[in-house]
Amino acid sequence: MQLKRSDLLWMTFVMAAFLMLMAQFSVINAKKNEIENKQIAKTLYETNKSMQRAETVVENSGVYKVKPQKKRPENNITVSRGNLKRDEITLMARIIEAEAANEPYEGKIAVGAVILNRIEDDKFPDNLHEVIYQKRAFESVANNHYKRDYSTESIQAAQAAIAGQDPTNGALFFWNPSVAKSGWIWSRPVTGKIGNHVFAK
Repeated sequence: MQLKRSDLLWMTFVMAAFLMLMAQFSVINAKKNEIENKQIAKTLYETNKSMQRAETVVENSGVYKVKPQKKRPENNITVSRGNLKRDEITLMARIIEAEAANEPYEGKIAVGAVILNRIEDDKFPDNLHEVIYQKRAFESVANNHYKRDYSTESIQAAQAAIAGQDPTNGALFFWNPSVAKSGWIWSRPVTGKIGNHVFAK
């Protein structure tokens, strides 16, 4: 069967029209994808800028700034010192406040760490109350200054020490050189100095 010339022309026209439609569809689809990609890129850029602004606000305000935990030198990891009851944490905070009220935050943690180090040492009692109330252990207990009000920072320092922070490198003693009169205390191996306190084993 032979196709008429008019039929061939019609088929050619239809094919040409079809190809033009496909080409236009491809162009439209490509432009749509380009627009979507630009929108996605813009959204990511704005999100990133917002996060940077939020981080700047947090950094400048000091809010929610987390201090890295100190690593204990014995095993090079931060180890929790166990759980204490609320009244024990409060007692720790009272000692920290009385002994280190004017010391930096790290110095407050250090006093808490000394208390816990003593509990773990065989030369001292094995519980918090006996360590704190041991005769001549803490001057603030002897003069009753530990019964004064304590600060939120002292509570936080106690919790940090319980969580495993020990900036004293395992110290069992601490003293203020301008106040301490005992010659014996200077015979102990010094592990460091924080604020006005010297720490030793």
